[in-house]
Amino acid sequence: MNICLINPWLANKEQLDTDGFIPNNYSHIGLGYIKSALEQVGHEVTLIDMRLQQLDKEGIKKTISENNVRVVGITSYSYNLTPTISICRFIRRTFPEIFIVAGGFHPTLATNDAANMINADCFVLGEGEETMKELVFAIDNNYNWHNINGIAYLNESRELVVSEPRELIPNLDLLPFPYRMPSLNTAVVIPSRGCYGKCKFCSSNAFFRTCTGKRVRRRSPENVVEEIITIVKEHDIEFINFYDDNFAVSSKKDREWFDKFHSLLIEENINTKICVLMRPNEVINSESVINKFIQVGLRRVFLGIESFNQNQLDFYDKNLTVEQAIEAIKTISNMNVDLYISLVLFDPRVTIDEMIDNANKLKSVRKLFNEHFIIKPLNWVLIAYEGTGVRDYVVDKGLYTITNEIYYNFLNSDIQELYNSRVKWFQEVKMFSGWSDWFYTKNNCSESIKQRLLNFYDELFLLDLDALLYSCYMAKNGALGSDIFNHTFDKYGDRLNHLKCLYGKLDEELLGYLTYTSSTKWLQSQNHHN
Repeated sequence: MNICLINPWLANKEQLDTDGFIPNNYSHIGLGYIKSALEQVGHEVTLIDMRLQQLDKEGIKKTISENNVRVVGITSYSYNLTPTISICRFIRRTFPEIFIVAGGFHPTLATNDAANMINADCFVLGEGEETMKELVFAIDNNYNWHNINGIAYLNESRELVVSEPRELIPNLDLLPFPYRMPSLNTAVVIPSRGCYGKCKFCSSNAFFRTCTGKRVRRRSPENVVEEIITIVKEHDIEFINFYDDNFAVSSKKDREWFDKFHSLLIEENINTKICVLMRPNEVINSESVINKFIQVGLRRVFLGIESFNQNQLDFYDKNLTVEQAIEAIKTISNMNVDLYISLVLFDPRVTIDEMIDNANKLKSVRKLFNEHFIIKPLNWVLIAYEGTGVRDYVVDKGLYTITNEIYYNFLNSDIQELYNSRVKWFQEVKMFSGWSDWFYTKNNCSESIKQRLLNFYDELFLLDLDALLYSCYMAKNGALGSDIFNHTFDKYGDRLNHLKCLYGKLDEELLGYLTYTSSTKWLQSQNHHN
């Protein structure tokens, strides 16, 4: 059977950076797994990534027509729900005979909402590889598909029917390696699925809880290394992002896994850079393991800090102290590895005093950051995704709303005014985000430009913190959002304009070092490989 899998635009085509540079230049890894799983049992599968290929609906129409597609699968998140709805309506109108399947986080965590908004015949809930194989087999052979585990659909009376939960795949080694589109020397590998943490904001945790079976599963070291060898050879990959929810190395079992993984990397003489996401408690208990990892390619650690305020950490159920977070930063900063930290400034119940405490502590730990540290503009806000503890909290407190992109109003009115001002401020500084991602992955320019880039982001970091603290104190004194922004801009506008000038010069120089930077060259690489 001929099948087409679609990853929609985030919201609209204009979200592509104006210079055509695509920071996250890899195709959807989840759809890549499903494509490989379906092809393994004999189906013909075309994958469309609308963002990377810059395709519109006419491009989808052309692909479906040329490949005689009978089933379309589309992945959906809360943030791309609008284009998902639009694309499904278009396919239904243009190809009424095609069977449409929607899956991903939004159908899984907001099943009723998805079923009533997305014009699909069936919704896949949870992990999709086995469900899609069974579903396509039933459709191909005109069998009844309604009792397949892990699906939902609307019956003839428009009532939602949800089947029995799908069991999580116990042995991830049995999955074929995911399909990947040609990329800009960067790839994603997923050594494990699931996390032992119970963070209140985590939609990944909620996603796996919808299924039965063991939630945390890890592929064998041999299987992971085999995939790395394959993608390095086939795709000329220089940088690999490990997309575990948490790269665990602190338990005895985890260290046994890592020791085997480490020895295989040495044995196979693999020379590639690797980025991992880790919880701070994993870092402070595993310094020797991380040092061994650096010797065989670890280049960057993404550290899940979230906040330097204990009240916020407790609300997030991080099971972490501020002291542990700082200790983890000290540990990584003493190593020859890049550090990136995740932080949350805004959450539904945060107070101005907690914001000030968080910002002041962030400023104080700046001296711990090593020369490889870059931080993006400060505008992190917690989103109350369906299925998470944060969504439960905002619903319980009467804060839930669908009128904004974070799905809640703030408990404290002064925080709402501060947030309104920061949204305007972020519009002034968001242009600076792009090169921070590139610095961690490509990093093949002259030492002089690299140092200037680091100096630039350090200066931006200090400006952003100063502006945030000034805005916090204005909000604490009762100022409205527009006044907070105007006064903050008046005070820090000269420094901001100075940085814009510096960035313009850096941007021009750095573009000269990129391979396949423009959207035109990206499409040329697609055509060359196809």
